[in-house]
Amino acid sequence: MKRLVLLAMLMVVAFYANAYHWTPVSGPYANTATVIGLIQINGEEQSTTTLEVGAFCGNECRGCQTPQHVPQLDCYLIFMTLYGNEGDELGFRLYDSTVGQESELTCATTAIFVANNTYGSVSSPYVLNFEGTTPEYTITVTANPSNGGTVSGSGTYNHG
Repeated sequence: MKRLVLLAMLMVVAFYANAYHWTPVSGPYANTATVIGLIQINGEEQSTTTLEVGAFCGNECRGCQTPQHVPQLDCYLIFMTLYGNEGDELGFRLYDSTVGQESELTCATTAIFVANNTYGSVSSPYVLNFEGTTPEYTITVTANPSNGGTVSGSGTYNHG
């Protein structure tokens, strides 16, 4: 029974270890830092686990993470480990797993790497605000059968 539980735990770890779009480069860097942040798109806080944030120095990924729901605060935060050298300038990118591609939104937030630093906290998260045009979707709802009652919710909605 213990082997079965251990195997199940390893399968879960393997699934989550490969669930990211980017793979951070950690090997050449002895220093780490942490980001406790939240994702905003055009100033609107995102409440989804389908987004992934990557931290980059140039084109090299130095950290990535998907948001986790924090029930006590009813919000979605990222807890990301960063790898780097003192003074590295880090920018952030966004990947949307619902459409399977990197977002064209740009992040107004950057960070200068400081070893052992924590950017943000649970009570005051580091805001990663991505800006640009987000896709819109038109939703039309109808009752089926038509005499089955009333429905609401038609309209145009931003992605997320």
